[in-house]
Amino acid sequence: MELVEDGEDRWRIPRSGGMLVDGLVFASKKLIVKAQEDRALDQVANVAHLPGIVGASMAMPDIHWGYGFPIGGVAATDVEAGGVVSPGGQYETLLSDIAAQFRALINSETGEPAVEDVYFPAKQFRGPRATELPDVAIVWNSRNPIDAVASDAIGTIAGRQESERSGNHRPAIRSAPDSRGLVTFKIECWSMILSCIN
Repeated sequence: MELVEDGEDRWRIPRSGGMLVDGLVFASKKLIVKAQEDRALDQVANVAHLPGIVGASMAMPDIHWGYGFPIGGVAATDVEAGGVVSPGGQYETLLSDIAAQFRALINSETGEPAVEDVYFPAKQFRGPRATELPDVAIVWNSRNPIDAVASDAIGTIAGRQESERSGNHRPAIRSAPDSRGLVTFKIECWSMILSCIN
């Protein structure tokens, strides 16, 4: 499989064989090597074969081997053109992976874990409105300010901590952590790690 550098931290897998669209991966040089080693790029190319796929078979910076799709993979399909809609067959795997990646985050300044706990409210609380609960809840370590976090998977991400953190992929809606540092969010995209810790 051919891999072409297509801009800063952007890589293209040109259409070949039965691929209907190109593959497009957003990752640093260090992360693209890991994606090649665990064969996640093969999964990006495989997704490009899906009926009705439009645009590109994409993968975000948290790309790694998944089950069918790579974790971090994104694809859109046109149902009228024979596309498929996958209602989250990888849901449990994705939740476990997100939890593990958040638990691996270290406060770059102190070396302490950046996250005290990760849990799944929708699994713990039942009732008629359980579907309205967030998929994942993060309890941030609130003992020290977090200006940068790091892990082997994502490297270092720096940014000044605000009094309010967006735990949601709709920037117009912001919520402050509670007294325990708890911030919740709904899974609405595949690039969770990068979007939720800024």
